Amino acid sequence: MKYQLEYDKVLTTKENFVLEKTGEIISSVSMLIRFGKVFEGDSSNGLYITNVDGEDFTLPGLLRIAYDSETKEFSYYPHEVLGDNYEIVGYTKDVGVGFSEGYFINKEEFEEIIEKYGHFFASDKSLQSCAYWVHEIEENDNQNNEVETIEEYFSMALGVSKLETYGYIARYSEEVPVWCFLLKRDGAKGEKYYGEHCPLNNINLEDLLQVFSLFSKQDRKIFVDTEGYLYKDRDYLFKNEFVLNPKPLEKNALNLEHCTLEEFIIEDSLYDSDKESYGYIARTSEEQPVWCLFLSSEDSEGEKYCSGHYPLHITDMEDLIKVFSWYSKHEKSLIVNTDDYFFAREIKEMKYPNRVENNLSNSTNYLIEKEYDDRFLIHRELEDKEISRYSEDEICVYNGKRYLGSIIICSSEEEAIAVVKSYWRAIDILTEGD
Repeated sequence: MKYQLEYDKVLTTKENFVLEKTGEIISSVSMLIRFGKVFEGDSSNGLYITNVDGEDFTLPGLLRIAYDSETKEFSYYPHEVLGDNYEIVGYTKDVGVGFSEGYFINKEEFEEIIEKYGHFFASDKSLQSCAYWVHEIEENDNQNNEVETIEEYFSMALGVSKLETYGYIARYSEEVPVWCFLLKRDGAKGEKYYGEHCPLNNINLEDLLQVFSLFSKQDRKIFVDTEGYLYKDRDYLFKNEFVLNPKPLEKNALNLEHCTLEEFIIEDSLYDSDKESYGYIARTSEEQPVWCLFLSSEDSEGEKYCSGHYPLHITDMEDLIKVFSWYSKHEKSLIVNTDDYFFAREIKEMKYPNRVENNLSNSTNYLIEKEYDDRFLIHRELEDKEISRYSEDEICVYNGKRYLGSIIICSSEEEAIAVVKSYWRAIDILTEGD
């Protein structure tokens, strides 16, 4: 039998209180913590002890949870070997005076009790564990019983992790150099917190690209470590296979002499001695958010270059893993940009300063947009009543506002600014004449 262990963390009251809705007398509440380690065999008595740097810890001892009665907030302090490898899977309330009886409740009821009656609970620097449960994992289940895709897993994991948590891609160890993806967080004192790792060779590239998009949507970063390994000189407590049913994509050939992604980087990589070359994974543009590998470099003066790009959705995970290994072998960096696009729009908003004073519409506001070939386009903001007059091809959108696209094209930003200001001067003259 494979199973995981769950332990309660109990918050007791300073004095019993009565729930207004139900009339129940509450003496304590608890949250149930499921730890990620998977056990095999007899569940025995739920006692598991691990030795970390010469000190013995029980499984619940790796996670300290504190409660502040004044702020009504919980704080979580996982040991560095635990990291984010735990989740809250349930809640209870203890009802009665003297001999109390526990009842399972949902998250909403738990949060409502804390919000309304949190001041009745005692502040506690370390909530105690009084009971444990065994969560049995069926043989055909993956590590996360209800998770079907890697995107769902990381979406769930990010939901309970701290904001500083980021994605981390690296080889597992020198002995087992399998490329893995996991969650990682750096502590204030330099300590490292790791979540469960997912070997990339167990999933397909389509799923990984969905994870990239998930991290971008949640404003989380992803780092690729082409120098080191995840675990070195120590036994990691929560070794996890995280096997998913792979659904390999059919690889479609590019019009690049039908080369693979691996052949593409070897043939076209930048080797100029004055340039620091690196791999750059990003979405192409806001209009075409396709994840691509760009062959990028930067010279000693900070100038950036790109010698080509390869859309990742037409290749497969095996090829991408070879690329990670190639960059590691050649001691080159590989960057995943979840913040921006490779061809980011360079926009300058020009808002007419006297619009409100002169009681004019927002059609006096403009955008100046730099195109890739150093042309500068001037777009005019549209009033709501104007929008229906134009087709979607004639309109561009920025920050939720619609603009009439490319009413003027200029050869420099200075020229474009001068054109907009000349419009404004004409408006000022006409307004003064009225």
